[in-house]
Amino acid sequence: MSIFDYIFVSIFWLLVLFLAYKDFKAIRDQHRIMFAVYSFLILLLLWVGLFIGVTPGSRAYADYRMTRDLFGTSITLGQPEIEYHSERAFNGDGYSIEVYKLNKGEINKIPDAQQKIQSLPTRPSSRSHWQQTFWRQTPIKAEEEHLLEFALMGDASDEGVEKGRTLLNELAHKPGHYYSYFYFMHGQYPGDIDFFLFSPSKNLLILVNLNT
Repeated sequence: MSIFDYIFVSIFWLLVLFLAYKDFKAIRDQHRIMFAVYSFLILLLLWVGLFIGVTPGSRAYADYRMTRDLFGTSITLGQPEIEYHSERAFNGDGYSIEVYKLNKGEINKIPDAQQKIQSLPTRPSSRSHWQQTFWRQTPIKAEEEHLLEFALMGDASDEGVEKGRTLLNELAHKPGHYYSYFYFMHGQYPGDIDFFLFSPSKNLLILVNLNT
């Protein structure tokens, strides 16, 4: 996390602790209305924290929502085998790649959802103004190569990026896998992309996000 992330998280939890202190005083002084108000504000903050990633369990909740949008059914991801996240700029610019090894039990939840493959994944509201390509089988089409190259982010040199990039590039050009993406054009060139690759045969899910 950047210094701004640490400051934000610190302020968030200080606010929760302050409200908890006020809540304690209200119940001690038998101010039931204020106790209800402070309790509601604490619950509201913790609920918002699920969406912004600061409340315990927010990672699992984010995975639940994300996989539900990808496959039409939620699956458990666990910890990624390969993971890289660059430092994010204040406006969110940066690069992330994650490679998950899925167990058979989770993959077995997906085939029914593949019947709806022509209408998935579902774009989140934050991507409503982005263009979209639904799940389709590899190898990637020639006219989409520039989007894959953009998602591969050739100027990143971290070891985790190199392993993830190599795997993504290899699977994207071989049959038997699935890929999809959301992207936003900056003029004539892609400027933001979410790229997904799912391999049932290799039990892999690769997620890429790049904002510039």
